[in-house]
Amino acid sequence: MNNEKLLTKNTEAIVISDTPLELPSYSLKTYNLYRCDKLIKKTASGKALPAAKCGDAKILLSSMASSLGLSVSENEINAFSDGENGLYRWDDGGICAIARIAFVGKEYARINTVYTSPEKRGHGYAGALVSALSELLIGNGLIPTVLADEDNPISNKMYLSLGFTPDGKIYEYTKNDTPKKECAIFNLRK
Repeated sequence: MNNEKLLTKNTEAIVISDTPLELPSYSLKTYNLYRCDKLIKKTASGKALPAAKCGDAKILLSSMASSLGLSVSENEINAFSDGENGLYRWDDGGICAIARIAFVGKEYARINTVYTSPEKRGHGYAGALVSALSELLIGNGLIPTVLADEDNPISNKMYLSLGFTPDGKIYEYTKNDTPKKECAIFNLRK
């Protein structure tokens, strides 16, 4: 295996490789990995604020989980939105969008949980929020990264419009018909 690392946690495994591996034919999902070396700042009316202890953030998290077909308990939603977990909201006379700084490493930070309330879409709120969080991360010497479902053209287009560039793909799949999930991450940069 050429330059590969296998990372495991509970029932999940992540394979990081410089060269694509042969994947099983039952791939579940493909994500595009993006990084932002030069931000194209986006604005919208309103402002970015921390979402901790914001009741409306809980509503948006529940809506997001429901739209993705996820079963999430009220306790999980409360724990996610009440703590110091990097969750932010875009507020324009009320909460419009949410995003989260989910991981901060030595060089990179990942933004995820990007979601706009269906009735607030089309106003640039998610783009402005991701832009504001990216600006914060860049100001702290970090390179922002995001993952986008390959089948979601709206999020992929938004990240490109903010200056994010493709940096790899992540394939999530089951192996040997077991419930164990594996993700293969293929970096495009050498």
